[in-house]
Amino acid sequence: MQPRGRGGVSPWLQPEPHNWWQIVEDALFEDIGSGDVSGGVIPPDQTVRWYIEAQQEGVLCGAGIAEYLLNPTSSEPDESGITVERVDGERLTRGTVVCSGVLSARRALLAERTILNFLMMLSGVATLTGEFVSKVEGTGARIVDTRKTVPLLR
Repeated sequence: MQPRGRGGVSPWLQPEPHNWWQIVEDALFEDIGSGDVSGGVIPPDQTVRWYIEAQQEGVLCGAGIAEYLLNPTSSEPDESGITVERVDGERLTRGTVVCSGVLSARRALLAERTILNFLMMLSGVATLTGEFVSKVEGTGARIVDTRKTVPLLR
């Protein structure tokens, strides 16, 4: 995947998680099954200007998932595109735009729920981990892992 974050930086905090795209594809399929009913009422050529913004303070995690699912394909309208404004590990305040773009309205709706579910869950874990790191700052202790993990997303 071509990095599209600020300055050409990948939105993933490196190292990029192993085989993450298969988990995302499985989650998307679980969500939409045989199709997105709500998207079927939207004209196929309608585009939408979209953005994802933080709803509260925290640490971002999972921006690469948004980039992956909202990156325009060759069949998208010419004006389609994505801009990743923030990358994993960055502290966010309420209202901070994480990414934005223009895309087929059907495709944006299709991916929206899966993206937000991953971003909220992963960013919640990153935010809590950040709190643990702050609490041990200056003690010589180092947080290297938490027990707040989900199978296949460790």
